[in-house]
Amino acid sequence: MKRLRKDTEYLLRLLGIHNTEVSILLTNDKKIKDLNRMYRHKNTTTDVLSFPMDKPSDHTEHGEQTLLGDIVINVHMAKRLGSERGWDGHAIMRQLLIHGLLHLAGYDHEKNSYQRRKMYAKENQLLNALSQLD
Repeated sequence: MKRLRKDTEYLLRLLGIHNTEVSILLTNDKKIKDLNRMYRHKNTTTDVLSFPMDKPSDHTEHGEQTLLGDIVINVHMAKRLGSERGWDGHAIMRQLLIHGLLHLAGYDHEKNSYQRRKMYAKENQLLNALSQLD
């Protein structure tokens, strides 16, 4: 969890998001399926969900702390994805964290192909930046 916190703080700086808080919940297939059904009306498990609260710029002008939002990561699916991709646990958790943070920052790969390419390019850029920390 300490590594995840360090990665989150670094990613927020790279994204230019300051004075903000993000909550991260690590969960399983059943719990994330329940959340996905409740909030997105999709009765399926998923790898990561994001629940935005404040926009990054809502309060930072006055130095106030904002709650950017919540990220829910499915550790069961993370293990499966890691195995499929040949990635270690930390690498896949980083990718899911980045994906969730980008949604909180306003990126949306489901809007159209341009937004999808933009988001995935940013994901790769941030993954590469994080890999430099190791």
